[in-house]
Amino acid sequence: MTFQRRFSRLIGYGAFTLAAPLGAQGVDPPPGAAVDAPPPAATDAPPPVDPAPAPAPDPALSEPPEWAEPTDEEFGEVEEGATAEQDTGEQRTRTPEERQRSLGEASGLLGATGLMRVLSASSGGAGTFRFSLLTGFYSGSGFLCPQCPNDGQGANLKDEVDRVSADVFLSASLTDYLEAYAGVFSHSTSTNRPVPQLKQVVGDWDLGVKVFTPSEPGTIFSVGGALDLGFSTGSGQVGLSGIDSINLGVRALGTADFSRRAEDPIPLRAHVNFAYYLDNSANLVEDFERTQSRNIDRIERFALDINRVDSLQFGLGVEGLFPSARPFLEWTIDIPANRQSYTCQRELALGESCLRDRAQFSTTPSRLTAGVRVLPWQATDWWLEGMSLVGALDLATGGASDFLVEVAPEVPWTVWFGLAYAADTQPRVEIQQIAAPAPAVEVPDLSVHGLVIEKDTTTAIAQALIHFDGRDLTGLISTSEGRFVTGPLEPGRYTFRINAPGYKEGTCSVEVSETATVPPADPAGTGPAALLPAAGRGLASSPSVAESLPGVTPITCELEPTPKVSNINGRVHDNNTGEAIGAASVKITDVLGRELELQVDEVGAFRFENVPPGTSLITIQAPGYLKSVTRLDVEPLQELDQRFTLSPVPSKPSVRAGSKQLELTNPIVFAEGSAKLTREAVAVVQELAPFIEAHPEIGRIEIQSHTADASPAALTLSTERANALRDALILHGVASARLTARGYGGGEPLAPADSEAARRKNERITFKLEGAGGTATPLPTVPPL
Repeated sequence: MTFQRRFSRLIGYGAFTLAAPLGAQGVDPPPGAAVDAPPPAATDAPPPVDPAPAPAPDPALSEPPEWAEPTDEEFGEVEEGATAEQDTGEQRTRTPEERQRSLGEASGLLGATGLMRVLSASSGGAGTFRFSLLTGFYSGSGFLCPQCPNDGQGANLKDEVDRVSADVFLSASLTDYLEAYAGVFSHSTSTNRPVPQLKQVVGDWDLGVKVFTPSEPGTIFSVGGALDLGFSTGSGQVGLSGIDSINLGVRALGTADFSRRAEDPIPLRAHVNFAYYLDNSANLVEDFERTQSRNIDRIERFALDINRVDSLQFGLGVEGLFPSARPFLEWTIDIPANRQSYTCQRELALGESCLRDRAQFSTTPSRLTAGVRVLPWQATDWWLEGMSLVGALDLATGGASDFLVEVAPEVPWTVWFGLAYAADTQPRVEIQQIAAPAPAVEVPDLSVHGLVIEKDTTTAIAQALIHFDGRDLTGLISTSEGRFVTGPLEPGRYTFRINAPGYKEGTCSVEVSETATVPPADPAGTGPAALLPAAGRGLASSPSVAESLPGVTPITCELEPTPKVSNINGRVHDNNTGEAIGAASVKITDVLGRELELQVDEVGAFRFENVPPGTSLITIQAPGYLKSVTRLDVEPLQELDQRFTLSPVPSKPSVRAGSKQLELTNPIVFAEGSAKLTREAVAVVQELAPFIEAHPEIGRIEIQSHTADASPAALTLSTERANALRDALILHGVASARLTARGYGGGEPLAPADSEAARRKNERITFKLEGAGGTATPLPTVPPL
């Protein structure tokens, strides 16, 4: 019994072994194939020797890319006296090559396998363990004291800070879905402010477990979770400071390993982490602060890693899975969360803020990490297998110059170096590969191989129902490539009746005879020309090899598609009261330019049938109401239900033509932060459009959009709003040549934006008259529509 079997039974997961495969593809050998016989018993005669040696496997077919994870079927192990049949139903065993590659996994700064700070939702092979050493270094000036209180001792000097970290990690993969890890953390910080001092943290330690979905051949995505406990010590202490200073991290993990793709594997792996970290480190200094009647300053918070709030952590990382090197890039952020309801006093030291006053990206600790893990043993024989080197650089992207009282400062940069060693407790198994003879191909005496495609195209039709017309034979269903294959047939003429959703029923016939031969191959030599539509997504593919065998009759059946039209159901209501309007006329103009007009019924309902896909215009008019024009995007085979509203003609005109611009009683308002017209704004457009058309003497109009903020995003938004308003006016009948649109952003405010009322005043739409202006002219009475 192997160690792996003993180990698996100890943890209750079940022992397992796999029989060694006999072919490059790892399939079970066919009857009569040569296999390695089990050792004979003492009384048995020597087994017979097959005189014909097995052919050598083709390397091009049997060797996967270096980074690709081999499947269970490529390799396996057979325990002495055991057979593959005895292991049926037991857990999957990683192959020797897969286990060797998993020795490249190493611990990060939490102790679990992954990158530096981002954990992976996977681990090494069951029974592997890892030991890692990581050291980090930072040295700089002006980091913690770009602004510091005057202490009378070189107050004008910048601070000098040096930090050295030394961390030790141990992790073990207990099963295919469970990893346990531990870490011991120490660091030393020296600074000259307010006086030269050295603070050391020795013996912080961390315990955790990580669970994840076991890796399967061809499976790219895996998910998992981790739970870790952090035990903190104070400056100069060794050992646990108190139960109230224990930290807790709850983590959700996801990994996409593209090197496990069944086809065209890519040496790339991506990780994403979400975590909530319950940080109780502030309890380490609670007694000190009570005794001294003061809170520790940010230099002490940095030296001791003291946080007064929890953090919501997010991490994203990618790494390359090359044979001897694994470069990686990751970004992590710790968003403060004041679960402990810490009250920050606003009498702060220079350069500090409270979380409730300055919670923004610049005060949130975050960092970008770039590094590489080198696996020399993959490239040279003299290096110890499983020993790897790592180097990385942290660059702070937040929290390194803009500080919060509740959060320890983020170091501007850190250089990391490390050494890791991974070992496998399972003995290495030597695997012998032998080629399997090609399986015997059983060809039916006579059969039909068919292809169902759309008429006059090469589009394959999947899930088509094929019936034998006039014969009591079981029907067929076409595959995703539009193919179907009959069972053995007697000679004669066969007619197939074919049905598929979205297509008219069709028939096709073929003569099956014992002398049937396939048509000549196409110029590329890939198969019969009659069955060779162009390859591509949704298109029929080249025929299978079976179609070139004797006794196979090919046939291509074409189906004519039914029209992919849609229906539009609508109701017309009053925009103010919501009541149905029963005297409206509705006209549709479809994508082909065809028009159809009808009257709504007494409840304002109407229906247009057989509307082709594309953009249609719905124009609605009713006595006493403003004309409405709506653009609808119609999808194929859609039953579209739509509600339309009409605005009553106002009793008092709300549009006037001034000397320089059009004056509106009702302002045009957009949805908050977008270029979408509100229902009220659409009503203004419906009144404004006929006014502009009725007054050609006002000439061209520039639609000007202004916002309250002066930023590139605000300029873009104002331009989008001006163009949206121009499109709406053109849709309601205004000639496009008379309208121009321009966004000004916040470049032309009417008042200083120091109040909400001023901001609302600055955010406006104006219609500047570019042609000859006249005196103010009231809107004439709108005639009944």
